[in-house]
Amino acid sequence: MQQQALKDFAQAVANFFAGMHRRPTWRKAGRHEGFRVVGV
Repeated sequence: MQQQALKDFAQAVANFFAGMHRRPTWRKAGRHEGFRVVGV
């Protein structure tokens, strides 16, 4: 698993428990697909 994915998930969980956002959802193939380049 990529480090950035872990950071994103940690932030999502923190936001959820702070009451700011909904619960993180599982990714589903074909929805919101994309990529990003980090640290370039």
